[in-house]
Amino acid sequence: MIYVTGHAGTGKTTMLMKVAGDLSESLIVHPEHQSLLAITHMHGARRRIDSLLRKEHPHIPVKVTTIHSFSLGIVNRWRRSLGYNLPIVANPDASGFIMLYGVHHASFDEILAKAVALLSGQTVRSFITATYPLIVVDEFQECDADAVLLIEKLSYISQLVIAADEFQDLTSADDAPCKAVLWLDACKAKGAKHIDLSIQHRTKSNSILHTADALRRNIPASGPTIEKFVAPAVAMLAWKIVQPFLNRKLDGTCAIVCPSADPQLDGLLVSINKQLTAKGFAKGIQWVHIQSSEKERKDLCKQLRIDYGPHPPTLWEMGPIQAKQLAPQAGAIYERVMRFGKLTGRAEIQSDLVGHFAQAALHANRSYSPLIGRFEVTTVHGAKNREFDHVFIFWGYYLPPQGKQRKMLYNAVTRAKETCVLLVLQKDIGKLKTDPVLRLLGEFRPPFDKPSIKTSTRKKRGKVGL
Repeated sequence: MIYVTGHAGTGKTTMLMKVAGDLSESLIVHPEHQSLLAITHMHGARRRIDSLLRKEHPHIPVKVTTIHSFSLGIVNRWRRSLGYNLPIVANPDASGFIMLYGVHHASFDEILAKAVALLSGQTVRSFITATYPLIVVDEFQECDADAVLLIEKLSYISQLVIAADEFQDLTSADDAPCKAVLWLDACKAKGAKHIDLSIQHRTKSNSILHTADALRRNIPASGPTIEKFVAPAVAMLAWKIVQPFLNRKLDGTCAIVCPSADPQLDGLLVSINKQLTAKGFAKGIQWVHIQSSEKERKDLCKQLRIDYGPHPPTLWEMGPIQAKQLAPQAGAIYERVMRFGKLTGRAEIQSDLVGHFAQAALHANRSYSPLIGRFEVTTVHGAKNREFDHVFIFWGYYLPPQGKQRKMLYNAVTRAKETCVLLVLQKDIGKLKTDPVLRLLGEFRPPFDKPSIKTSTRKKRGKVGL
């Protein structure tokens, strides 16, 4: 096994591509039925790995998937050996492989556990070895104990190349050890090859580098940091995003990154476009909003008028008149449910059936939709394994637990290649001096720096007097 570590932006994924290309020549000797298997934790990383592999190694047959999708595929392929005759689908609200509407529903954790059990059998092991002699795993630090166990099983039967960075683990608290990296360290003691990267490739900006270093080491910054502004209202912070658009300083890609789905974010976007249109931008900015899977699911359930999360089945109350007002995705789900009900002769539709179709649509959308634009709005999790020319970090009221904030801010800052601006929504500005994370970055300024404006005015008047 080979594993690659390094700070954000040091080229871990690029190194994965290089090592995979070198090893594929000797390992993938029957391309008609063998391929390189690439596994990631999230769909965003999966899309990037898929694009890079096909660009860098177009001659290598590849299969790119998430760890949960891979587990689901294994479980469905050998479901009869587990005692299930019908197909199995992932359902976050399910428990115990319940049978409903012609399929078995199980949670992601239950499916992952079954996949681990199957990988202990010789038949499954032989199939994986013959089909995927080379396996690449990116963002490994995000894997929990069960996912680490699955990767460990794979390490016994195929050549693994893994990339990880302990400080980019957003599942553990600040001071909690990363289970995935602990396992990698144990593998190193047993002879695994370790490649540690230290040269920064993503950015040459000293302010971004000093900020990232301060957050990672948990010490006050030793040099200039990124621009930082604090204000009690979102409209004031929105102005710091509007300014560079007006000054034509945002060539390339741009992202607004926030720690979580903050309800203040919608107000920020409205204010940005309102200020832009007031300054002559006819349509404002068309932002591509990359929502978390939970937020997307919650919004879709609300549109379809079904309960979010586990709930007893109830009669679905939505008629054709209400359906005409649905957004396109919800409207398509309505049509599928109605068609299914007609084909199966159902006079009444239960809410859990609608939830089943909604979950399938969300999974397909996340798996195959590119969800990429020049101007994006995303959470830190959604920005993982991504990079943008310009990043604005909206540090609002809905923040993660204190132990995770330093990692969250580090991951957000290190998405930037050229510029990064931190916008803090805070009514009590004095709290920033005692904030255990923000105090590392030095002094924050208000969006409208009145003293500097007065100084420049005096200079102008002086010149006129001369």
